[in-house]
Amino acid sequence: SRYIKVSGYRSDVAIQAAMQCNWKTGEGSITFRLRNVKLERGAKATDWSPAPEDLLTDAEAAQTYSTKSYVDQTARTVSLGVVEEYKNGQHGSALATASDITAAKDSITSTVSQTYLSKTDATNTYLNKNTAASTYATKTEVKQTSDSLTVTISSAMSKAESAATAASNAQNTANAAKNNAATAQSTANTAKTNAAAAQSTANTANSNAQNAQNRVGNLETCIKMTSDGVRVGKISNGNFTGYSALVNSDGSFDILNASGAVSSRFSDSMIELGKNHSAATISMLNGSGSIVANTNGLDISSPKNVQLTAGGKNSSQTFMVKGDGVYYKNRKIFPPFNVLEKQNYSDITIEAYSHAGFVSVNVRRWNQSGTALFPPASNRSIIGKLNPDYAPKQGIDVLVGIQDNAWLEMSIEPNGNIGIYALYSDHGINVTSFGGLASYLPKNALL
Repeated sequence: SRYIKVSGYRSDVAIQAAMQCNWKTGEGSITFRLRNVKLERGAKATDWSPAPEDLLTDAEAAQTYSTKSYVDQTARTVSLGVVEEYKNGQHGSALATASDITAAKDSITSTVSQTYLSKTDATNTYLNKNTAASTYATKTEVKQTSDSLTVTISSAMSKAESAATAASNAQNTANAAKNNAATAQSTANTAKTNAAAAQSTANTANSNAQNAQNRVGNLETCIKMTSDGVRVGKISNGNFTGYSALVNSDGSFDILNASGAVSSRFSDSMIELGKNHSAATISMLNGSGSIVANTNGLDISSPKNVQLTAGGKNSSQTFMVKGDGVYYKNRKIFPPFNVLEKQNYSDITIEAYSHAGFVSVNVRRWNQSGTALFPPASNRSIIGKLNPDYAPKQGIDVLVGIQDNAWLEMSIEPNGNIGIYALYSDHGINVTSFGGLASYLPKNALL
C-alpha cells in the first residue's frame, strides 16, 4: 500500500491526488487500475474501510431502500442492469426488482424480474444480478434472434406461499379424508343394517326349515316310500292299518285294502272299481244319482231321467229312461202309450198305442142304437187323427166290416188321419156294428 499525505485548508475544497509511476519494459505499455481508495484526514494512515456515512445506523437499518445499476462487458457480450432493493431490517426479508439487457453477437435478451427473499437470502445489502435472476418470484424474458422471437413468463411461489398452498392442500386432503371417513362410516352402517336384515332372513329361513322338518317328522307317521311308489295311510309299528292310497311310479292311483291288495285303480285310460269285491257303486250329487254294479247286473238310478247318447252330447241318437217310460229319439217306446190326437165321433171308439216301436190302431162300433152311414172311398168319413210322427209312411187300408156285399174299410193316412169308407158301393152303406185292428211300423220307425 502507498500512503500519500495531502494538506488542505478547507474541507469543502476539492482535493485531488495523483501518483505517477515509471515502469520501463522492452516494448509496449502497462495500464494500472486503482481500487479501494480511501481518503482520510489525520496524520496516521489506517486500512481501508467504508466511510462512516455509508454505514447504516440501527434506525436506518430497520428500513432501507437502495438501487444499484451495473454494466458488464466481456469479449462476447455486453450487459446492462438495474437492481432495486427494499430491505426491511438488516437481517430481515427483502423485496427486490431487477432488469437486465444482454446483447450478444447473435441475440438480444431482455429480462425483468421481481423477487421476495427470505431472511437467510437477504443478508447482503445489495442484490447482484445473479441473485436476482436465480431467486425471482416473477420473471419475464424476451429473446430475439435473426429468425425467432421468444417471450417467456414464469413465476415461482415463495416458501410461505408454498407452505400456505401445502397447508391448503393438506386441509383439502384432511377434508377429503374426513368425507371418506364419513362415507366409510355410512357404508359400514349400511353394511351393518344389511347384515342385520340378512341375519333376520337367515333366522326366518332357519325357523321355516325347522317347521318343515317338524312337519316331515309328522308325515312320517302316514307316508312311506315303497318300491312301487308313495303310499299314504295310517301306519302303526311300521305297517299300514286299514285302507291306504298308493301313487304308482307310472302315475296311476290305487286304493289298497289292509292286506295291500288293490280294491280300485285309476289310470290314464281306465277306472277299475270293486276289484276283489262283489259289488261297486258310483254315487253322484250327494247320492241323488248312482251306478251300482253287482252280480245281478247294472243298476243306474236318477231322480229324473237317465239318458244314453251315441255320437256325442249334441247327437239326436239318444236313449232315455224317464219316469213314465222309455224314449228313443225323444219318442216314447215303452210302456205302450196313446198316440191318438183327435176323435170326431162319440159312438165310434178309437184306440191308438205305440209299443216297442210298433203302432196299433183299433176301431170299433158295438151295441149302438141305429145305424151309421159311411160314404164311398171318394168321400170317406174322417173319424179321428194320430200323432203324425206315429203315422205310416204310406196309407194303410184294413177291412172292418161287410154289409150287403159291400165292404167297410178303415184307412190310416201318412198325415195321421183315420177314415171309414164303403168299398164296392156307389152310395155307401149303413152299418150297425163293425170293428178292426191295424198294426204297422210308423214312418219314423225306430228299427
